[in-house]
Amino acid sequence: MFNARIKSLLGLTEAYRGEYEKANQLLNEGYQIATSVPDTSEILYNQFMQARVLVLRKQFAAAIEKYKTVIANNNKDFAHYRYYVLKSLIDAYKANGQYDKAFETYDMLFTFMNEQKFKNQQLYAEELSYNMKFDEKLAEIENLKISNEKAELTKQRNSLFIAGLAVSLILILIVLFLVIRAQKHNKILAKQEYDLLKAKLEEEENNRMIDEMQLLKQVEDRERNRIATDLHDSIGGLLSSIKISMYSYQESTKLNPAQTEHTNRILEYTDETKQELNRIVYNLTPLIVEKFGLLEAIKQYCKKIQNEQFQIRLQIISVPTNIMVEDEITLYRIIQEVLHNIVKHAKAQNVLVQIQTDKESGMVIISIEDDGQGMDVEEAKNKGGLGMRSLFSRVQNLNGSIKIESQKNIGTSIYIHCFPNPING
Repeated sequence: MFNARIKSLLGLTEAYRGEYEKANQLLNEGYQIATSVPDTSEILYNQFMQARVLVLRKQFAAAIEKYKTVIANNNKDFAHYRYYVLKSLIDAYKANGQYDKAFETYDMLFTFMNEQKFKNQQLYAEELSYNMKFDEKLAEIENLKISNEKAELTKQRNSLFIAGLAVSLILILIVLFLVIRAQKHNKILAKQEYDLLKAKLEEEENNRMIDEMQLLKQVEDRERNRIATDLHDSIGGLLSSIKISMYSYQESTKLNPAQTEHTNRILEYTDETKQELNRIVYNLTPLIVEKFGLLEAIKQYCKKIQNEQFQIRLQIISVPTNIMVEDEITLYRIIQEVLHNIVKHAKAQNVLVQIQTDKESGMVIISIEDDGQGMDVEEAKNKGGLGMRSLFSRVQNLNGSIKIESQKNIGTSIYIHCFPNPING
């Protein structure tokens, strides 16, 4: 246990030098050595040294508790240190301003001295002298303390009141600032959330409309193909059968001139009906686009619908090449739909159709201008029928945009920019 005692003493020495961290380290090492055996007297001695270090650090409350722990242990081997522990405890109480506790501890010291029956009169005389000096000093301190406490108490109260008032005011200002900032922040967040939700809903609505238009276009194209096929296969076949039967009837029967004229008229009506059927089938499914290309299909369509009162001037600056047949048909349908609307609603006499292609970007630019009666563009967009919706759907299907400008009794201009898909894309 010699090492434990050395560590404890070295710790106290370092504390006197002001090296408190090193002192605590040495005391902890001494405590670990003492508890490893264990040796109660060395443990108590180590705690006694710890209390003295706390006094040096002016941590009197902690030192008092440590002294009380040591005193509470009645280990016989440590009995001869009890006098010094009690004496140190009295000093700690005094330093901490606990004079009543100091008196109580002094009684304990006096009792301890009587019980141990110290024979050393010099030590006894020293204790009596210490007691007298202690009482005198205590009375002096008490008088000074009483006189100063009143002034200090008033000063402290005033200082505390002013400090409390200032702190309260600062806290109120801080709380108000935080509340206002939080409200502003919440408003900003709420507006951002509203804007995001609104944008999301608008995007979803646009996507839904695009999907509906694309679906409508697909259904429309499928229905057109079905109707065209049915017309061509059924009615076309029946008309051919009628012609064959009429020719057979003419050859097998001797007809008078009136009957011959009548049968010839039936054959003419049959031919006209078949031509009209072919025209309807052509409009439903523009096979000419697949067979002869977009340019020829547009030329033939313009040629068919124009007359003396309705002229179409076609300017082909450059046509898109190497694009998918489906997109060529879509471009044809776009031009067909615009021209059909002009014929139906515009009361125009002249139409200019221009087509050009940017080879680098692949963008197709279509402009169609008429000299008709004009229209309300917004009303046409909002209340447009199936044809208008189909037109916008086809343009969007080609990743494009459409712009309409119109003036009453002057005419309408439609500008379309789109990006057909290349065959190798």
